[in-house]
Amino acid sequence: MFSIVLLSPPDEGPRIQGERLSIRDLVDGAFRAAAFNGTWISDVEFVFRDADNGLSVLNAQTLRTRVIMTNSTFRQLNAVDFKVSRDLKFVLLISEKRRVFDYSYEAKYTVYEVATQIRYPLRANDSADAHGGHGTADSLWLQLAEWGPTASQLILVQDNDIYHKASGSAQSRVVRLTSSGKRGLVFNGIPDWLYEVEILRSPRAVWLSPDSKYLLFASFNDSRVGELKYPWYGSLQEGTRYPKIRTLRYPKAGTPNPEVTLRLLALDGVNSGGQAPVELRPPPCITSAASDYYFTAVTWLSNDSFSVVWMNRRQNLSCISVCRWSSWNCDDVYEGRSEAWVDVYQPPVFSADGSQLVARLPVNDGDQGSFRQVVQMAVRNGQPVALTHGPVHVTDVLAWDQENHLVYFLAAPAHAPDQRHLYRVHDASQEPGQEPGQDPSPGWVCLTCPPLTSQANQSSSTLDSSELPLRSTVTPRSGPRAAPKPPPLNITMYVRGAPHGGSFHPCHVHKENSRDRGRIEHERDRVGLAVGEPGLGRVPVQPRPLPAGPQDPLLHPGVLGS
Repeated sequence: MFSIVLLSPPDEGPRIQGERLSIRDLVDGAFRAAAFNGTWISDVEFVFRDADNGLSVLNAQTLRTRVIMTNSTFRQLNAVDFKVSRDLKFVLLISEKRRVFDYSYEAKYTVYEVATQIRYPLRANDSADAHGGHGTADSLWLQLAEWGPTASQLILVQDNDIYHKASGSAQSRVVRLTSSGKRGLVFNGIPDWLYEVEILRSPRAVWLSPDSKYLLFASFNDSRVGELKYPWYGSLQEGTRYPKIRTLRYPKAGTPNPEVTLRLLALDGVNSGGQAPVELRPPPCITSAASDYYFTAVTWLSNDSFSVVWMNRRQNLSCISVCRWSSWNCDDVYEGRSEAWVDVYQPPVFSADGSQLVARLPVNDGDQGSFRQVVQMAVRNGQPVALTHGPVHVTDVLAWDQENHLVYFLAAPAHAPDQRHLYRVHDASQEPGQEPGQDPSPGWVCLTCPPLTSQANQSSSTLDSSELPLRSTVTPRSGPRAAPKPPPLNITMYVRGAPHGGSFHPCHVHKENSRDRGRIEHERDRVGLAVGEPGLGRVPVQPRPLPAGPQDPLLHPGVLGS
């Protein structure tokens, strides 16, 4: 017995060492990568929350920063978010958010004038009502407030009706554009539950033309949609002992869907005395084949034309249509059918003159089936030309640089379907060439694969102006222990260039989440970054050997946001 005890190895304790993760750690976002908080407001400038939690503007060409609002205003109003007008004259501060569905919320908004530092609460009921009504009495809660693409005009939604304010100035009056809205039944400018959660994945259903003269909006009538009742227990702060019963208009298979209508309104006509909106009719490819349909995406092509993507309820037919100013009739551009289902939810990227488009469409790959690929085609009677091919799934078409004949897109590599990376490929206007790439399709170039390799598994992009920013999150490797990891190293790369032309010139990378500087220093060799103190030398690091040219991206250390 003594020899057995003597030769037995000592107890090393549980296999999991260190502090265990709690539910609160996962819920409060402590281990979530800090996202890029900037918004492009011109071709060369974007606004962001700076290190002091104020608002600053960075010029991507000169790298000069200027402050437009200090953090004291954020603290005084307890603001949780912001939106800046395109002319940089006003800031919309958002406070007291109340979540509605997955993407929507109600909130209170305050307009801050940058030049005078004057602020005032934004309300829709101070309106000169174009329909003779007076709005909701003394309510500061808005369902939506968005700046227009030019100057500082505002589109508001309150009680399911749309309002327009020509300027952010306190003296500018608010004009009511619709009057049919009813809570839970008729929605103008915001989607109902079905469209918000399952189709648009957005809290808004309004689209202003590039020159801000036309407003395209959707109306949803849920009067015939069945009701789903569910218990609502409220929050811990409410201390409710018994649940409340809430209702939701929830269509099921074989029951009526929401009735949806797209309408176009000339804002100049409304502000000068009133003009009825034009109701758009779906294209023949949808109306001739189905009486029940959805629209899945809307995008403006120019000041007087836009595109709408439609789908029948069986979801085995999808059409891309273009609607033009002459009569605002929508003509078929592309029709896709499937014996199973189609999933054309994203709007295509059009050329500057509107004659060509690039879209994400299914392409057959022999016995392996079909994969979503980058496809180019002419708008009028064009044959689709696949720019990519093979067992690779394209998730987003981002931009089309027509001057350099390059299309930028996100895709899941064939060897790593759990990852997303930024690629570029030549368009159909010239030979692809023989650029090196890791994928079987010639002409592909992955811009984010090396040196991140398996440590970077996601890339995302937004096209707010003529810039193409990319965000990749790199999580440092760790051993098989449950101790909390340090914050991930978040990389933001910007490839400058207009989506409808122009050159893609080098820009910069800003890293965030530097709370654990020592661990990041230890990991820098693994991720291939030059890590240094903020504001000190900027050393370019090539993400991979690429052919020489103005489109090659550069990485620079720096700090953006908080």
